[in-house]
Amino acid sequence: QKLAGVHDVHVHPAPQPPPSRLAPVPPEDEVVAEALPSALCLHVRLHVDKEISLRRRVGRLVDPEDAQNVNASFHLEFDPPPEDDTALCARLVKAPDPDNADLLTRISSYSDERALLTSWLSRFGGILAPIDATDVIETVFDSVNAAVEQRILALTPPEPEPEPEAEPEEETVEVELPAE
Repeated sequence: QKLAGVHDVHVHPAPQPPPSRLAPVPPEDEVVAEALPSALCLHVRLHVDKEISLRRRVGRLVDPEDAQNVNASFHLEFDPPPEDDTALCARLVKAPDPDNADLLTRISSYSDERALLTSWLSRFGGILAPIDATDVIETVFDSVNAAVEQRILALTPPEPEPEPEAEPEEETVEVELPAE
């Protein structure tokens, strides 16, 4: 920090003078932090075991003749190509993956930093939605969709109840009858 010329008070707070016997420092009340206001309203965390993540990454296949089509992507284990289309099966090649070398590094980095990320996100008050992503795509999508809908409902203010219409007050007229 000294080399950079930066003084970060959060890392090393300034030393306090020793307390005085004539005017002791009042005890500090522990302040419970409220959730910070933020535009960040939901953090979806997809949990997948490391082994499953590696298996999903390694077994991908693509059709080189139809690379722009989303339907041309398959997986040996999780989404195999149709067996009756032998021409397609013959054309499929292993998906090129330029980032495959650092996959283990990224998984390790995430594991190391997960606690810090969770701590940082906790300042915004209950925005974390952990989702088990080891299931099939449709089930994971439904879980994410449910988490989003639940968060939207939590953030939507309740509609005010309509005020009941006031009944018109009846006018009371007092009439004095002449005495006979």
